[in-house]
Amino acid sequence: MNPEQIGLLAESWKGVAGRRDEIARAFYGVLFDRHPELRSLFAHTDMRAQYEKFALMVDEIVQLRTEPRQFVRSAVLLGQRHAAYGVTRDHYGPAGAALIEALAEALGSAFTPAAREAWTEGYLLMSSIMCRAAERAPGRRAAS
Repeated sequence: MNPEQIGLLAESWKGVAGRRDEIARAFYGVLFDRHPELRSLFAHTDMRAQYEKFALMVDEIVQLRTEPRQFVRSAVLLGQRHAAYGVTRDHYGPAGAALIEALAEALGSAFTPAAREAWTEGYLLMSSIMCRAAERAPGRRAAS
């Protein structure tokens, strides 16, 4: 990612700071509508708490701008936790698409092609690190 893309992440996320819960709801709505089989991963989850966790994960992506080492550490830990929840490499694509759709809806015309590309790249970077960490996590479940 280049510095301009990293700046776009922070700028666009700041633009929806007061709507994090709405974006999280939209994310899970899209994810479950398009991939109902993933709902079982959240069968015993307090979704209100999950919305906050989602927002914190997006904060981690945005953190790439000022704290790249912390970004990597956070992505590794997230990947390990997600592996323990049963998340596989195959789940990251649908989640990325749901994130982009939720952000596009929330940002409207501010979700420019450049912002879309920045978020896509930011998510791909984070999910790549998460997948590698999950594959190396002790006691991980079998991946798809």
